[in-house]
Amino acid sequence: RRLALDIELFSKLTLRQWEEGIDRIRDAFPDRPLIASIAGGGEPYEWQDVVQRLQPHGVDAFEMNVSCPSFAGEKGEKLGQNAEALRLAVSWVREATRLPLIVKLTPNVTNINFFARIAMEAGADGFTISNSLLGLGGIDLDTFAPLPAVDGRGIFGGYGGPGLKPVSLRCVASVAKALPLPIIGCGGISNWRDAAEYLAAGASITAICTAVMWNGIEIIKDMTRGLERYLQEKGF
Repeated sequence: RRLALDIELFSKLTLRQWEEGIDRIRDAFPDRPLIASIAGGGEPYEWQDVVQRLQPHGVDAFEMNVSCPSFAGEKGEKLGQNAEALRLAVSWVREATRLPLIVKLTPNVTNINFFARIAMEAGADGFTISNSLLGLGGIDLDTFAPLPAVDGRGIFGGYGGPGLKPVSLRCVASVAKALPLPIIGCGGISNWRDAAEYLAAGASITAICTAVMWNGIEIIKDMTRGLERYLQEKGF
């Protein structure tokens, strides 16, 4: 049984290391769009300094990860679950850049349209839908530690992969119907049919992660060929 549950939070690489990595990517793929995923805390400079440092490196857009722990959430909320915190963070990044600003929404809310509208009104140009679901991978019945565990310790994690698809697909369809901004659809895309379903639900483009981690980057070629064939057959 394959279970995609992530308990990591942020990269341990420094911002300087990411600047160097972005330069290498830009040099290797000068004709490809490059979107920088960013996160920050409870002060404007924590977001704006990152934007101002990365922008000169050829970044084409910024994606805000608002599923990180919230600076306003005393009860374990994520940033994307706190309306006022979300509004503030998006407005801070909007002040710092004229580049396209994409907000990656969490599905761990009762009404994703509500939070999408807040992000749009604060300056978002589009959405990524969605981040992972909050999940518990299991319980070790000998140690009673949550799974996955590191040195015997575990926490609730982000449940992604194929199990996320029905939830994320619903979120895409809901936001696409309610708001006019473009959407990057993601969550459980394993083949070209999954990608086509996201487009049919209202996404403009799609993104994949878990499937590449499991199967390697080469699967993108097969997915692209299959999607192109399907679109041509349908006259799209």
